[in-house]
Amino acid sequence: MAPPRRILLVSSPRTASNLLLKILDLPDQPNVLSNDQGGYYFFPSFVATSSNNRICRPFDQWTEQDRADVQAAFQQSFDQLEEFTTRASQESKIFFAKEHSPWLFDPLALKDILSLNENDNHGGNGDVDDAFPFRLQIPSTYTTSPTFSARNYTIFPDEYLRTFRMTFIIRHPALMFPSFHRAMSKMLPLGIITEQNFEGIAISNMTLRFSRMLYDWCLEQNDPEARPVILDAYDVIHHPEVVAQYCDQAGLDSSKLKFEWDHTSSNKGTGAYARQRTEQRGLFNPEATKIMVSTLTGSSGLVKSKTPEKVDIGLEVAKWKDEFGEEIAKKIEQRVREAMPDYEYLNARRLVA
Repeated sequence: MAPPRRILLVSSPRTASNLLLKILDLPDQPNVLSNDQGGYYFFPSFVATSSNNRICRPFDQWTEQDRADVQAAFQQSFDQLEEFTTRASQESKIFFAKEHSPWLFDPLALKDILSLNENDNHGGNGDVDDAFPFRLQIPSTYTTSPTFSARNYTIFPDEYLRTFRMTFIIRHPALMFPSFHRAMSKMLPLGIITEQNFEGIAISNMTLRFSRMLYDWCLEQNDPEARPVILDAYDVIHHPEVVAQYCDQAGLDSSKLKFEWDHTSSNKGTGAYARQRTEQRGLFNPEATKIMVSTLTGSSGLVKSKTPEKVDIGLEVAKWKDEFGEEIAKKIEQRVREAMPDYEYLNARRLVA
């Protein structure tokens, strides 16, 4: 199988995706081009979608400004993505991006999947452009007749998605979700997120549904050269040979892998956004970044205790009650149990050595 020319790492918050990037050491991979923002391009669109409680607010209550803000953010993100993919092609390098799966989904599809759009006709009049106003128009060099298959709920047409070979990183929901809640709670007093937006951010990120749906879309393409790969955080941390095997499949240099580092060194390659563009500082907030990568930046290698082999949800719930209180613990437990079928489905298909 020929190495892919475009790789998209599809993640969710707290799946150890930043750790994986640290191990891969993309800045030192000679044949790889990524950005200095952890591979993210669509964070601005996620911020726009989650602002002003838009995720939880029915779409027919969105103002014209709401729609314009979200559309502009998607277009800005896509333009930056295209800038880097073009550059990678010109330099004959593998392009590597990372995105959390909800960020790639059409906001209306996201709301429908999360059952947040009940009795909402999206404000459309039967026209496709009205029903799906956030679908991106891609350059004609990809296709002159873009299509969206029945299972494609993203903002990209099928023809564009097929240019990427996708890698999915997953982690047990009982480890992911409380960690995410903990991180978001630390951001509240800093004003990075608001109480108004908290629930929408939690609902859209404390799930593996979007990753599974995108994975299933990949399988439907029936392309052996672009078959998706699944990595479990447990294997990334406990079985380095799996990461080495992944490197070989992806065309990366496994000799560049790093499993130990100086925790006082710079955050290059961790997703810590070492060089922030002026216009993005409000989005890639340094304090938010510090919270999200605190375990990684405070370590000198793999912290295996954070991802045990066996996870007992019942025992974890008791810990959550002590830490978060009864009400929050119940919410986290509900979301964990709802996510388990998707996790087990993906985990059964993960890459093993």
